[in-house]
Amino acid sequence: MIRALATLLLASIGLSAGAQFFTNYSQQDGLSNESVHFLLKEPNGYLWVATQEGLNRFDGEHFRSYGYDPADSTSIPHDYVEQMDRGSDGRIWITSFNGGLTMYDPQGDRFWTWEQYTRTLDPNAGRPTRAVLCHTKDSIYVGVADVGLYLYLPEQARVEPVDIGATGRAAVPGKIQHRLGHE
Repeated sequence: MIRALATLLLASIGLSAGAQFFTNYSQQDGLSNESVHFLLKEPNGYLWVATQEGLNRFDGEHFRSYGYDPADSTSIPHDYVEQMDRGSDGRIWITSFNGGLTMYDPQGDRFWTWEQYTRTLDPNAGRPTRAVLCHTKDSIYVGVADVGLYLYLPEQARVEPVDIGATGRAAVPGKIQHRLGHE
């Protein structure tokens, strides 16, 4: 009896919430790879999809794929994209398995590595950067596998390690703890 009431209650909740429909997309639909690592929804409606074979932008009907092209310095520098976050200025900051921090500039529809954007060396180039969080207009937290947490300051062209050893996780914003899997 209780099981029947619970089933009826759950069914009525589901019906009152309305039907939900899902569409599965694949490489046949234009997605660069079906192994999706991260999704980012923009206010303008674009859905960014991070995969092992590049970055994809979905407009609701079509995918546009961004992949590494060694002959194009404005292409994404690595295909294996881990995570993304959108800054308040509309730029998208991207981490990848092959390392470093990359910025997508929507105005120019191009990618900038940290070195290209700031003209300074990225200390994490070549290391797997696994998490990114745009904290304020000019501060971006980046989690680096087996190394730690870094604070990137683009307008100052600086990268600083974040010492969480003495202070613990309390000093790290909750969103970056979540993205690093440390909640």
